[in-house]
Amino acid sequence: MTQSPSGGSPGGSPGRPSLWTPSAERKMIRLYVYTTLSLDTINRLVHYRQPEAGPGIDSANRKLRSLLDKEPRWLHPRDESDMSRRLNELSNSPTRLTTADSSSSESSSSFLSPHDTNSSPMSIHSEHLNVHQHPWPRSSTSPGNANDGAVFVPFLRQTTYLSTSTDGTTGSYRQILHDHSEPYVLAVKRLVKRFTAPFAARGGLHSSNSEMAPSSGEVFCDAYPLPRHLLYRDIFILVPDMELVSPWVASNGITSVGQHVCVFGPTQSDLLARDSVGNTALHFIAAHGTLELLLRILRSGLADAVARERNTAGQYFLHVINNDSMQDTHRLQQLLLLASGRGVDVNAQDVYGRTIFHMVRLSGHGPDTVVRLASPFHGPGSNRRDAFGLVPTVASASADLDPPTAEEPDIDAHRRRLETIGHALQNPSVEDERGRNGLHCLAAGALSTASVAQRCDLDMCPDIPTHLDSATETFRIRHDLARGLLQAGVDPNHYDLAGDTPLMTFAAELPEDDDYRRGPAIMELLIRQGADVNARNRAGETALHVAVRKGRKLAVRVLVNNGASVHVHDAQGRSLLDVADAMTRQACGSGKDYAHFEACRAWLSGDSGKAVQRPSLLDEWGKIEE
Repeated sequence: MTQSPSGGSPGGSPGRPSLWTPSAERKMIRLYVYTTLSLDTINRLVHYRQPEAGPGIDSANRKLRSLLDKEPRWLHPRDESDMSRRLNELSNSPTRLTTADSSSSESSSSFLSPHDTNSSPMSIHSEHLNVHQHPWPRSSTSPGNANDGAVFVPFLRQTTYLSTSTDGTTGSYRQILHDHSEPYVLAVKRLVKRFTAPFAARGGLHSSNSEMAPSSGEVFCDAYPLPRHLLYRDIFILVPDMELVSPWVASNGITSVGQHVCVFGPTQSDLLARDSVGNTALHFIAAHGTLELLLRILRSGLADAVARERNTAGQYFLHVINNDSMQDTHRLQQLLLLASGRGVDVNAQDVYGRTIFHMVRLSGHGPDTVVRLASPFHGPGSNRRDAFGLVPTVASASADLDPPTAEEPDIDAHRRRLETIGHALQNPSVEDERGRNGLHCLAAGALSTASVAQRCDLDMCPDIPTHLDSATETFRIRHDLARGLLQAGVDPNHYDLAGDTPLMTFAAELPEDDDYRRGPAIMELLIRQGADVNARNRAGETALHVAVRKGRKLAVRVLVNNGASVHVHDAQGRSLLDVADAMTRQACGSGKDYAHFEACRAWLSGDSGKAVQRPSLLDEWGKIEE
């Protein structure tokens, strides 16, 4: 994503200081996406030191839209409850707390370091706010007055006290915010002064792209626990989360109920049981029992409905069959036929794009065995590439394990993408040299001449239309092509050689600076046609992770509104808010990059997104009761 310059206010003459300094831009963005203040009030706060010489409201509106694009109002907190939730999660970030600048080393009491364990995070400077005289609730939803400021006290406690050197400026804030409660004023002040942009360039540190780039090379998909791991005792040792519940497994091994089920089979009540992540008794037996027992249960007809259930990673019991049982291909073939007859989709993919046939390959069998096992079934399951480049019927996936290097932005590359789109309308399974299908190429390709010229750094002829891919006309073409490709049968869950699905590519590539409706509409079209919003790439990222990493706020909203989990971790254990924090750190200087990453974080952590800084394993994979 190209870094946007932080130009001054319109009409500024050469040599005249900009009305919008990088610091002023960042303060405006933070105040807009984290507080309920009007833009006029925000503008006065940002420029309180020079109220007469500062920019007016028209300039502020133009600057806001230059940084957050058209119609940014949905990014603004709806009320103080929404605002307090955003602030509370911001205070939970280990990377966003920075030390306030002190004007006098003798008189200032600097903020606590986020790593300082010697001082209490519960204390707030009494001359600013005497919280100990009031029973402030810890919850962000106070039953008291909506405007009494109680909802902000947890944030103030969490972020400790302000420096004594800031008394004068706090007075200025009180004057401007005279109609707000004292906790509100202090929360706003702390947001501006305490949560300054944590740029990696500060302190002489060089920003490293490798810090946030998805891991390349060999990243095992189980680097972070999946629901099938709850079938083994290791998960209880690895993640001591007392909220994880399994009828069959505990930290000290298989329970008495589990032992009985493995030997004698499940009772009717056993078949009704589920663990915290949606595993059934059949999942447990597949992981610890024998194929003979599974065959007997399915033949009885008592477990037909249970057999069709998946855990929260999209895995049928077939996905978790233990390695020893996988070696008995004769009984495995019988089980697949019987399960298919009971309504189990043997071509179903889990969140990493793996089918039962991928699991067969991973158990040590070659492609010939997979071909034989898959021959009775119709469907592409045995020929699909998973997130790690494995195609079960192909002898070697070694070439696919390392993702291709970044594609050079040249005209030939754009031409090849357009050709792939055209071929895919006739042959939906066609791929380009990077394993991308027509939908991938549509997401990544530039459709307007002006956008091609911009990407390739070429000069435009004066008589060629200058509208970009973000224009309504071009978006309409892209939307029509997406509909045509889906109608032709192009797979919206196809993985390319880099391990990404079309939805991930759209989340990363769709422009947001002009038409703000068509891009989300294209993504919603893919989702309606079966694109899995919670599918993961080889770095453990969902499309929502990718959207946050790219600062695509509209993509973030449409994914959340269509069921994408906000509690996901990638393979390195990073939550969505962790990713937003890391990208904010890399957004050197001001401009759109910083604004977009901050906006993604703020909206996700508010009442609409409900993301948290440190989601638990149960948050991520827990079964939602309907």
